[in-house]
Amino acid sequence: MPALLAILGGALLLVWPALLNGYPILFSDTGGLLDMGLAGDMGWDKPWVYGPFLALTSAGLTLWGPVAAQGLLLSHLLWLTQAVMAPPRPGRHLALCAVLASATAAPWFAALLMPDIFAPLVLLSLFVLAYGPGRVSRAALAWAGVVGTLAVASHLAHLVLAAGVVAVAGLLRRQLPWRPALPIAAALLFLLGSNLVGNGVLAVSPYGSVFALARLIGDGPGRAYVDAACPAAGWRICAWQGRLSADSDEFLWHPNGPIWADGYGPIRYAPEAARLVPAIIAAHPGAVLQAAAANTLHQLGLVRVGDTLVADHLDVALLPRLQQYFPPQEATAFRASLQAADRLAAAAAPFTPLHLAVLVAGAAGTLWIALGLALTRRSPASKPTLTPHGEDQSLIPHNEEQNPIGHCDEQSLVPHGEEQTLLRHCEERSDAAIQGPHGPDAGRPRITMPQAARNDPANQATRNDSSKG
Repeated sequence: MPALLAILGGALLLVWPALLNGYPILFSDTGGLLDMGLAGDMGWDKPWVYGPFLALTSAGLTLWGPVAAQGLLLSHLLWLTQAVMAPPRPGRHLALCAVLASATAAPWFAALLMPDIFAPLVLLSLFVLAYGPGRVSRAALAWAGVVGTLAVASHLAHLVLAAGVVAVAGLLRRQLPWRPALPIAAALLFLLGSNLVGNGVLAVSPYGSVFALARLIGDGPGRAYVDAACPAAGWRICAWQGRLSADSDEFLWHPNGPIWADGYGPIRYAPEAARLVPAIIAAHPGAVLQAAAANTLHQLGLVRVGDTLVADHLDVALLPRLQQYFPPQEATAFRASLQAADRLAAAAAPFTPLHLAVLVAGAAGTLWIALGLALTRRSPASKPTLTPHGEDQSLIPHNEEQNPIGHCDEQSLVPHGEEQTLLRHCEERSDAAIQGPHGPDAGRPRITMPQAARNDPANQATRNDSSKG
């Protein structure tokens, strides 16, 4: 019960901006996601994942349901992450959630009804899958796998993020991390299957080439290629030769642009975009790389709570959906919110400097740890101590000074099984690690067992007999 109360309390802390706003924080794209979940619309520009999540958790009654679900998911995965490292404590969990709620952007995304909140859930769930076996229950691992699959599939960028996490875990563990790779495989299968059923195309992103082309046009290489190839190429886009905008949003959404003019639409235009994207990259590889680097640096400078807090386009893109899918009090509550009055951004402004400071400190700490690991691995005197499972002992996230027998600590095994199950998780430790490097039996492997097994009369008799011999 204390653990449940701590997780519930942490969830409440992590969605406090919604309480401040008086309603869940919304974005113009939330309206299209509601259509995907509540009207059966597959959409063309987003995976068919977060829309059904909104439909399931709102039950067609209130958008407070999805906010509560997001807070609970984040709080519970933070609890499981702590359980991987050490037995979690309710007070410590609430303190962690309070720090995240006050000093980071986490609560502003947990209170926002967009798939952005699933980015940190990707990291947490894959960490639990990579390092949780033997430290959390099988049910917890299965749950982390389900949440990880949902998180990876909810946004196409999360596929790249998850692949990077698995790659780093593989380098640290020096073995193939198959467990955290499972959600990626499951997400890919779901995306392929849902697009085949809903759009008739076996693809992860059937129309993603339209977005890629918009970026290339906006950055410049795409416009240079079109100017050089047209009109001889005979493409639809040639009709806009010399008139293409440097604004990728204008290319994507202008009603008189190449995509939407004459009622064409992105689905019909996707085949031409799919041919243009690789041709532009092949013709201007250096310019594309230079633009990508510049965009990355520019985006890093924009890391702050911002455009999701304003009221732009919500009266057109969202309010009609609230009136269509939900009881009348939902639209009334939205109109009374700070965001609808365009006052939420001002309410968030005092917190943003602290967010950036914590983000910079966290990034610096991560780089420091990575540098330390790299230097340790390059040192010829540092050889990794491997567990019987092939893991680098120095990378196991338990505090070995407080817990010298690691996996054999009963509190770190959830659930507690029979003695034989517990004993299978016990690690071989050398007396050099337990008694010191100069003990009388240094170098001989020693098998430790949990306290419950040592107190068993049968095991005591076995130890007595062996000591007599």
